[in-house]
Amino acid sequence: MGLFDIARDLLKMFLDQSGDDHHTSHQGPNRRQSPPAPPPPARMIEIQYENFRGENKVFEGNANTLRTRGNHLSLEVAPTGRRIALNRDRIGNLSEVEGHLS
Repeated sequence: MGLFDIARDLLKMFLDQSGDDHHTSHQGPNRRQSPPAPPPPARMIEIQYENFRGENKVFEGNANTLRTRGNHLSLEVAPTGRRIALNRDRIGNLSEVEGHLS
C-alpha cells in the first residue's frame, strides 16, 4: 500500500463522515490480491553426518528447502526449522540426499 493509497483512503473516510452522499467513485471494482500460496508440504529426509569431532549425527530436514552452496548442502532441519549447512564430504548418505535436489 503506497502513500497515494493511504491518502485516498483517508480522504474517502473524511468525505464519508461529512455526509457527502453524492460523491461517487470513478475507480474500477475493488481489486484484492489473492493470498500467497501456502508452501508445499514438507518432504522430510534423513541426513547421516560426521561432525568435526568425528561424532555421527542424524539430521531430519525438509527436502523442499535443500540448496547447494559450494561444497555444502543447506536445508531447514526439524524441530526448529533452522537452516544449517553441511559439508558434502562428511555426509554419509550423500547420493540419497542429492537425489532430493530440485
